[in-house]
Amino acid sequence: APRPITGGAHLGGREKKGDAHTEGEERAGMSSTLLERTRALHEEVERYERLVAKDFHAEAKTHASRLSQSHRVKQFVDGIRKRSAELAGIYADEDGSRKEEVAAMAGENVF
Repeated sequence: APRPITGGAHLGGREKKGDAHTEGEERAGMSSTLLERTRALHEEVERYERLVAKDFHAEAKTHASRLSQSHRVKQFVDGIRKRSAELAGIYADEDGSRKEEVAAMAGENVF
């Protein structure tokens, strides 16, 4: 399973990957609605995309560094795939809970 990443930890001027949970994952555990979870998942996908781009931007000069880069990128892509699958399930809304939540927010006495 891919290890979670961090969006804020730094090591020697480069982003440290693979050591801590993302802020989105921490917030998602506290999310109480599907819409909040959806937002958090989209943020996580974007964070992974930025990390892939940043990793590819750095030139890997040796075989070992290219191999390490490939493994990191695979972990990021796996994270994107996992979160995208969860998003697809939320948007499919097979149980109608997302539709109910949106309808409840659009109704009267929201606050």
